[in-house]
Amino acid sequence: MKKVSVKCNCGQQFVATFKDDNAAAGTVICPACGSRLKVIVPQSKPPTPSVSSETKLPTGTFDQPGVLVCKGRQYPLSVGDNIVGRMAPNSMAHIQLEVADPYMSRSHLLVRVVRNGDGSITTFVSNYKNMNATLVNQRPLGKVDEVVVKDGDVIQLANTVVMFKNS
Repeated sequence: MKKVSVKCNCGQQFVATFKDDNAAAGTVICPACGSRLKVIVPQSKPPTPSVSSETKLPTGTFDQPGVLVCKGRQYPLSVGDNIVGRMAPNSMAHIQLEVADPYMSRSHLLVRVVRNGDGSITTFVSNYKNMNATLVNQRPLGKVDEVVVKDGDVIQLANTVVMFKNS
């Protein structure tokens, strides 16, 4: 079971419990106002196995996390949370896009890359503490929405367009 601290737009803060330890997201209802909220569940990292001369490591290829492509430049993603924003001296984004878009936040988008048990990758995107527009394949992304992106999906961050590519 995982417990996640949730803050509703009404100001109410509460703890939500998820029974599925592998859940990447879930929906909860605010006890104060009854709003349905989409919650991103932090993923715990599996323990790192110790390697001995007798340990067999898996062979073969595993999917790579992918990249965001903006104006011909590739920005590689990492497994876990990747915060995307415009480049600025005080930006806290992991991936800072070199664009002159004043409507794009310094921390605009959360790209969550999850490695599945079979080695495949699932990539989710959601808004990250911003008030500006985000669209995925021309569909607006709400404040609490989280969607899975696939190779070739187009993400618009305010006036900046990026494409998600599997590497």
